[in-house]
Amino acid sequence: MIKEKELYLSGYQKIIDIICLTNDELTKERKRLREEISDNNTSELVDFLNDSDKCQILDRYLELPDYTAVIQRLYWQCKNLMTKLRYEELPVEGFMDDLMWHDLGKIDALVEISECIEVTKKHATAKDQHVIIYLESTFLKLLEQTELSTIVLDNRDKFICLYTKMLMACSKDCSEDCIDLKRLDILKFFKENCLNAKP
Repeated sequence: MIKEKELYLSGYQKIIDIICLTNDELTKERKRLREEISDNNTSELVDFLNDSDKCQILDRYLELPDYTAVIQRLYWQCKNLMTKLRYEELPVEGFMDDLMWHDLGKIDALVEISECIEVTKKHATAKDQHVIIYLESTFLKLLEQTELSTIVLDNRDKFICLYTKMLMACSKDCSEDCIDLKRLDILKFFKENCLNAKP
């Protein structure tokens, strides 16, 4: 099971890498916006704030620390869980080849991120709504940036096998806490937007 675990964790790490890139992009954007905001003297700053387009730059600049904080929280949540998973069993019944194990790691990382976003939404206040909108948008982009090996390498039969495996597991346990049900939700996105889109 050592090889399978490493493939699984490698897939999980791919999603963490994308989160890191997102954090880097936010840092670069904040630096760029800071350079656009005038702070040479009071009159220039007043002129800057009286310009509606430039005022939006300031608003975005002030929002970015909130976005950076939630992205870093997602990163550490996934990183810590991946460390924990390294020492746990991966109970998956039936046939699983290398590509499927790799994809399952990506799917589970996406499930964890989705769960974190749901928890954040439950505890969000009215003033946090812009953060929720950002997180939902970021998650959609993350799904779009994620490539499943079973689809990219045109191994549709293996993707369908993985999809069917989760579907059958859900028929045995359809509770809200069922990991296979959460995996299936992620797989549905790839089935509808990637698999069906391929010629």
